[in-house]
Amino acid sequence: MIDKSIKPTGYMGKILCIDLTTQETSELSTYDYVPEYIGGKGVGLKIFNDMVTEPGMKAFDPENPLIYMTGPGCGTGLPSSGRGTFVSMSPKTDPEMVTWAGLGGFFGPALKCAGYDGIVITGKAAGHSYVLIDDGEVSFHDADADGVWGLYTIESQERIFEIFGNREYHSFVCGPAGETLMRDSSITTNADNAAAKAGFGAVMGSKNLKAVVVHGTGDIPVNPDNIEEMFALRDYVNEYSKVRQKNIIERRTDYAGYHNAAQKVEGGWKRTYLSCSPGCTLRCCALAMERPHPFKDGEIVNESTKCCEIEMVEKIHDFPTWMGLFVQTPRNKNSIGMNYLTNFPEDKEDPWWDFLHQPVGRNQLNYWPFDFDRGMKMSLLCNEYGIDKWEATINFMTWLTMCKQEGLFDGDPLGFGKEVTTDFEFLSYFFKHVVYADTEWGALFHEGMSRAIRKLGKGKWGNTIYHNCQSTATGEPIDQPVSLISAWGYSTHWLGRGFHTGNESQSLMVALETMISSRDKASNSHQHTAIEDFLILNEDPYHNPHMAKCAVETDIYSDIKESYLGCEWTTHQPYSPDIEHRLFNAATGYSLTEQEMFDCGQRIKNTARSLLIRLYGRTRDMEVEEIYPHMSFPNYQGWAPSWDDYNDAVDLYYAELDWDRATGWPFRHTYERYGMTEIADKMEELGLLPPEGGTQGYVRKESPFTVGGHFKPEDYVGNEELLESFASTLRTKPKPMPEPVSPIDFGVDEEALKAVGYKPRKRS
Repeated sequence: MIDKSIKPTGYMGKILCIDLTTQETSELSTYDYVPEYIGGKGVGLKIFNDMVTEPGMKAFDPENPLIYMTGPGCGTGLPSSGRGTFVSMSPKTDPEMVTWAGLGGFFGPALKCAGYDGIVITGKAAGHSYVLIDDGEVSFHDADADGVWGLYTIESQERIFEIFGNREYHSFVCGPAGETLMRDSSITTNADNAAAKAGFGAVMGSKNLKAVVVHGTGDIPVNPDNIEEMFALRDYVNEYSKVRQKNIIERRTDYAGYHNAAQKVEGGWKRTYLSCSPGCTLRCCALAMERPHPFKDGEIVNESTKCCEIEMVEKIHDFPTWMGLFVQTPRNKNSIGMNYLTNFPEDKEDPWWDFLHQPVGRNQLNYWPFDFDRGMKMSLLCNEYGIDKWEATINFMTWLTMCKQEGLFDGDPLGFGKEVTTDFEFLSYFFKHVVYADTEWGALFHEGMSRAIRKLGKGKWGNTIYHNCQSTATGEPIDQPVSLISAWGYSTHWLGRGFHTGNESQSLMVALETMISSRDKASNSHQHTAIEDFLILNEDPYHNPHMAKCAVETDIYSDIKESYLGCEWTTHQPYSPDIEHRLFNAATGYSLTEQEMFDCGQRIKNTARSLLIRLYGRTRDMEVEEIYPHMSFPNYQGWAPSWDDYNDAVDLYYAELDWDRATGWPFRHTYERYGMTEIADKMEELGLLPPEGGTQGYVRKESPFTVGGHFKPEDYVGNEELLESFASTLRTKPKPMPEPVSPIDFGVDEEALKAVGYKPRKRS
């Protein structure tokens, strides 16, 4: 049992509530929510649950709370703990739902030094405004009079430094995309650290809120008895993460993303590594230095780059992955497993190396050619406007190029007024009009890719098959639609189809986690799988209970990470299962066990689940039908799950979560196991609790997807001719799932096999 009599360290004890309409403030006690909800995402979801009691609220309604929460390790010097998390109703998700987005930078520690663990913002300011929190004192300022409204994100932050004459006044801001309520907008801090997965910049814009500025000079309480443990944990995390300790500035004349063949860069560039937030020694972000500014001729900028920027530079081939990506071994046990980030040294003498580095088919996508200048400029364009870079790249840019190649833009039917290309000239033109919604088509895409396609007509503008993709594994064509939306309005991400091919077991786990979520899960839930688990689940993931166990563990630990506010690259570690509760205990002075910490994650997961059911009517059928169309396309091996295959996996996943397989709803005993009786009572009152023992007589519905097994006929209502022509363009049919490859065939020695308990198995 958690000892509630302990007054923990690591927390400031107060959460600031700001009503922009009345300019009144109040406070909540952090201790009403911890340790049960940890901090960050967990506390944010519980506050949202308590505030939003009825369905019907919209993302741009003034009463929608924009909640920002830090975690107990934030500002303490514990490794990778300087982040914060937003929770709110999202305008990005389709349909609108509560979701979350993480934010790095220095805002979180500064807020705690100002006396608060978090902020809850409601209401709508009478005019364009920003808020200052200065050592606990809150004031409201005119964003027009002070020249902040209308600026790009980096300019906004620089203007705030100028206003207060001190670079210790940290802020998070929305850019022009947020001001104009673009649904793909982000919140930005420290130049280009962004909360970009939920459209929360537009929530700020809807509240007439340009920025929240914080200045704090106080101290964050730390338990002196835990100082030695804190230092030990820094060494421990650094050791298993194999951190690059030195910051080396490299002069480069070429560019090679993800170990791709190097391409020459005209004029060269400089590169170094940087941390995204205080407490981090990982430096997984690369800093691209001395790049041309996309809007200001002759101005040079530096910008952080990671996966999004690499995709913007070149997308002829898919990510060059291998079977063991995100798989850990005793000798390569950091969270990226067999790494692709170039600043992580690897142990290539690992006996599992060759087996896990079997190449996975690298589909030839043929989206856009190498153009370093285009990629870097596109990255900064998204930063400055405040647009989610991933969605800009894998939703908008892929759709533009695939539609162009399939002839959908012939004759300019959408009225772009320019030929569609992947050159920066056209892309900057396109995104400018989308951000400011100043043309008919700009206003259409201002609402996001998913809503735009639905309005245009999903049959043609979403489902048309792209015919220029081939599997390098089989040499055969791979069909995929021109829209890479996978679920809830988000583009595909590590789902093995259309973009980011990979091992099918990992693709399935990401699909299940995304299915029960309200946003793309892969950005904070890369599969963290131990080699011994991988060998079991990889053989037939769709009918293997061990797959469900591994997926649930990754998903629960990602909720813990977003609440404690660790980092995706340092936690969760299958070979270091004690790290989460050790970090939490060192920060707070609690003595939670590994199981108690996992139960906190389950509590957070089931709180989110109750919200999706209570406010948005989430059911099993809704979830399966949302994600299955994307998964029904062939992967790099030409294989795809049948309707029954995928539903078999859902049965196993719900069972592992202890949810009813007919409805996807948690049982009363599931809620009560984690001390959530109040939520269980509310769900019962609303008729949203399944019967104990499960819904009797449940019969799985037949597949509603009859167009090539992928799409519903209603996508083509009123256009039967298009339906017939579409069906005739399908070229590939899924093949049987291949037999798993044995590590014995790759020379893994007997001792290594014994060490992980491997026994050759056959699929049934």
